[in-house]
Amino acid sequence: AFQTTGIIELAEQLETAIQQWLIGIMISGTVKVSIYRNYVLESEEAGEDLSALLALAGVESSCLLNSLPVRIARAAGAGPARARAIDWCLSTLEARGPFFPKALALDTLGTLGTADLVPEIAAHLADDNAYIYGAAERALTRIGEPVIDHVRMVMGRGGVQPEVLQSLLRVACEMSHQSSLRLVTDHFDEIFETIGPEPASEAVGMLGH
Repeated sequence: AFQTTGIIELAEQLETAIQQWLIGIMISGTVKVSIYRNYVLESEEAGEDLSALLALAGVESSCLLNSLPVRIARAAGAGPARARAIDWCLSTLEARGPFFPKALALDTLGTLGTADLVPEIAAHLADDNAYIYGAAERALTRIGEPVIDHVRMVMGRGGVQPEVLQSLLRVACEMSHQSSLRLVTDHFDEIFETIGPEPASEAVGMLGH
């Protein structure tokens, strides 16, 4: 663009301040183009390479949130590769950093069916970021019935945030297992007192749907 005659001639007709603004815009555009990465293309090229997929998972971009967890889980399989994928997820959740990789890590743990990590996943229900607590809910839903035992443990311990308990109950009731119903009947009064009648009714209303 800097070498295009038409743009140069136009710039020369502008006031100095406008010229500087135009140059700034063109420089910004040049920098943006020079560092641009096509993550979708990189994802396709990664195939089933776990290292490449995990590298992409650490990128601050929402475009891979829906596809990468399943692909990482498939590439990880069982054994050392699965352990490596889980370690990456836990390290990402513990680190201070961008939130898209954290959401992706939670979704991946759910896709991997890490029932033993339900407490670690559930801890992120208290996050203020919708991407993160939404990913935690999805992960718990994928893991399934072990979440109900965690809800019982949390309620028995006490002190759980109402918003967190509401999310846990919603996940547990959506499963519509017999254990979901028993959870509600065993803790009916406590549930309604802790999260309030309206949220409790909403969660309980998911039973059987």
